[in-house]
Amino acid sequence: MVLSEPSLTPLDLEVWRRFLVLRPSMFASFAFQVEVGSGQPLPAAASDSDRKVWDKLTSKRIDAVGINKDGITVIEVKPRGGASALGQALVYRDLYIQKRKPAQPVAALVVCNYIDEDVRLTALRYNVSFLAVGL
Repeated sequence: MVLSEPSLTPLDLEVWRRFLVLRPSMFASFAFQVEVGSGQPLPAAASDSDRKVWDKLTSKRIDAVGINKDGITVIEVKPRGGASALGQALVYRDLYIQKRKPAQPVAALVVCNYIDEDVRLTALRYNVSFLAVGL
């Protein structure tokens, strides 16, 4: 397993570290901050420095992509496993598939402290897994 960590907020990083302790062999390797999507365009007159800042603000990056013998998993890390985490996991999985066109199946996983029960059925319907690692 890769021992490096994704670039996350301090609260997200706590969740990630707990996940690694609880599930150390769930994935053989990880890729972090995987770019997907195309961000948002700026007017042609925008400066290069404006473009760099805008790109950083609007580009989409997957927290982690886990790889194991079963395939690829797009992983969103959040303290709260709610609607926004579900939406990100869905969008990132679709964008990953569009950009990378992998031969293996691609799953989506939200790693969180706790799961908002209101999103559980929707997650099941769209085949997004949630893994709560506790507080």
